Amino acid sequence: MKSKHQAKQKQKSVILSPTVYIKTKTKDLPYGICYSTYDEYHNESNSGLDTVIVSRIMPSGKLIVGMYLMDLYCLGIKNTVFKFAMTTDEFNEFVEMVQEQERRDFFEIEPSMAANLIFGGLDYAEQLGFRPEKDFAITKYIIDEDLITEDIDNIEFGQNGKPMFIQGPYDNVKSVLATLNKNVGEGNYEYVMMLGKDDGFEFLDSDFNEYFDQDDDDEDFDDVEVVEDKK
Repeated sequence: MKSKHQAKQKQKSVILSPTVYIKTKTKDLPYGICYSTYDEYHNESNSGLDTVIVSRIMPSGKLIVGMYLMDLYCLGIKNTVFKFAMTTDEFNEFVEMVQEQERRDFFEIEPSMAANLIFGGLDYAEQLGFRPEKDFAITKYIIDEDLITEDIDNIEFGQNGKPMFIQGPYDNVKSVLATLNKNVGEGNYEYVMMLGKDDGFEFLDSDFNEYFDQDDDDEDFDDVEVVEDKK
């Protein structure tokens, strides 16, 4: 016969949505493989637009994945999305798909480098008056700000000491330039306008929206059963 004390220690199953799981559990998960288009060995960005992919390993072995489209020259976190409970094979296929779509090399990076790129770009953009994409309210839990290292100083934010706004097809040019004029001052930044479909910058941004338009809402996932001690 169980004692009252043993009964109090009995565990119960708690059903968590993916977003709640990410916000409350991810901080304790080990990191998996991380990737970026940023070449840290040569300190080179891809025209200021770089992708960062971060994975965390769940107890089941499945992965929580955050992907971040970074504008290191001006806007910071342009877009971000999470993928929940991916198998290793699904994750590898996802990375290959993104790489083929972007037609750019991906480099395996340490989680600390991912933090340098994401939070460095975020801080730089906020100094200019730009806020991160709304879904960063969730994906910020997938990467730990405490991982930032002194190597962040090797990353160039802006270009040649100034913000550089490179227009993408979904950017509100009037709003961006007004924000730069207000916070930096006219003449204290550079900008490149998109000329047409063949413009290289249009390619970098528009292809990404194919991924980021597919938001991973909670209803897209099965609930996660997490065993917790009864209070």
